[in-house]
This record gives sequence, structure tokens and C-alpha cells, in this order.
Amino acid sequence: MFGRFGSRVTVIQSPAQIISREDPEVAAELQRVLEEEGLTFLLSARATRVEKDEDTIVVFRGPGERSIHRERVALACRNWAPAEHR
Repeated sequence: MFGRFGSRVTVIQSPAQIISREDPEVAAELQRVLEEEGLTFLLSARATRVEKDEDTIVVFRGPGERSIHRERVALACRNWAPAEHR
């Protein structure tokens, strides 16, 4: 939704495909459509920390500490219960 309003949207997630429980073909097609709408996906990645740097927010991702500079960050986390509790 934010991408449709003109914001640059970057999705950082650890699974190697979006909607990881779907068939790879379905996930790839959805990713293609969303990328055409301007979203960027960084898959098999993790945001390791977030810092405020002057007027931007810096999201550091994984080994090598590559970073992404943004004005705003929306964060969504998923907490998995241990298998015996699912």
C-alpha cells in the first residue's frame, strides 16, 4: 500500500521467497507483480539493527553490515512458538 502512495518500500526477510508456505511459482509471480509496482525485496536477509543517523534511519543487514538508509521504518515481526506448542 505505501508503495502505491509514492514511498520507496524495501522488504527484508529471512526466507528465500516471499509467502514461503506457497508454491515457488506462486511466490515468484507475486514478487514479480509487487516489484513492478516498485517494491524491493531483500530475501535470505535479516535486519540486525536499526540506528538513527542524522536525518535518516539506517537498517544494518547481516554479515558485512551492509546498510539501507530510509526516512521511516515500519517493522513487522513474527514470533514462532516452539514446535511442541503449535
